[in-house]
Amino acid sequence: MQIPQFEQFLIKSTPDNFFSTLAGCDGGNINAKVWVIGLEWYGNLDLFQKWNYRYETIKLNNEEILVPYRDQDCFSTGDTKEDNILLKNPFDNLLANFAIGLTQQKDDVVDENFIKNTLYGKDSPIFKLNLFPLPRKKFDASIDEYRGTFSHKLPKEIYKKKCIDYRFPLFRNLIKKYKPDVIICLGLGKETRKYHSTAVGIKSPFGESSDPIKFKENDYAAKLKGYFCSELSFGDKKIPVYNLPFLTSRFGMGWNMDVAKNFATWGNELRWALK
Repeated sequence: MQIPQFEQFLIKSTPDNFFSTLAGCDGGNINAKVWVIGLEWYGNLDLFQKWNYRYETIKLNNEEILVPYRDQDCFSTGDTKEDNILLKNPFDNLLANFAIGLTQQKDDVVDENFIKNTLYGKDSPIFKLNLFPLPRKKFDASIDEYRGTFSHKLPKEIYKKKCIDYRFPLFRNLIKKYKPDVIICLGLGKETRKYHSTAVGIKSPFGESSDPIKFKENDYAAKLKGYFCSELSFGDKKIPVYNLPFLTSRFGMGWNMDVAKNFATWGNELRWALK
């Protein structure tokens, strides 16, 4: 049964446990080799109460964690206009082209079926997390509209601290257990880089002691701005972590559908040795 995350994580759970869940994450295939971490959903409380997901239960340190994922039934909100917004979301469409590139199937195309059943489905080539759980129309905007949802006041700074104290450790524990082959963090803002570094467990924040690395002149990534990179180690397992420009065709970031698809192909060919 598909249930909005607002109901699953805030109503069926409790506000106090909210920050120890994967609320606000698109999820998908937790066993995927490529994990992607974004900022937060673009939206508001009204949409948070309508967007439907399914959930898979996993065990993590003797606790049950609900992992969200989507299929075609999750796109029926009862409002055709809102359903179309979900299907035409620019971020999701760019990410879908990136995911198609990861499959290395040249005949695959991003269509309505791929968005509905594959992008955040249980067999997706990616697993998608977001740093923050509450949808907002602008990053770092006010969260006042959610005030009535919690049993206590939630100033913006306390909201961020709760994510750092409870949500980010969950991310780190998931990474430690599932050990993806690569982690891609989207967003190059100074504060965003610090949040990404903390969320994945990198001691020295991206860009703290170095300038962005420039992409080589090639057809795949030359249009993109620079990136930062680091690495996580779990015994013999080394996980490269890349901090890339936020996935948008706006603000001169350099992304478009072809770049997103070809970039994934290039990354596969070079085994993510982007230097």
